[in-house]
Amino acid sequence: MKNALQLILATLLFSSCVTLQKQRTKDWVSLYKSQAFMSCLKEENPTLLNNDISRAINFDVIGSSAANQADSLGRSAYKTILPSSILDLDHKKPVCNSCLDFYSSKELDEAAKKAHKEYLRYNRKVAKI
Repeated sequence: MKNALQLILATLLFSSCVTLQKQRTKDWVSLYKSQAFMSCLKEENPTLLNNDISRAINFDVIGSSAANQADSLGRSAYKTILPSSILDLDHKKPVCNSCLDFYSSKELDEAAKKAHKEYLRYNRKVAKI
């Protein structure tokens, strides 16, 4: 009975650690994608986020290298947005829609997951020093 209880407790502890790690990864990836999204929007209006601390929070959590990489991806996404061909819209760009599509894209998901793996690898190396 005692061994069974120990096994159950060990299993619960292990599963909670795995769940916590999955949540941390999900949060990190979400912040990376948010950073890229905000950079895409900011290309259209550089003062848009002047009173918002979200980018600073993202920088602190995901690190400078990942934040800079996400910024670069967001700027690149903005450059691909084409003006509307509808004459009534004066050839303006659908920036919010396009940046939101980029945020939801498989391309950004994959880039964020890859960046997270690099982040973990780097932190493991630093921890060994």
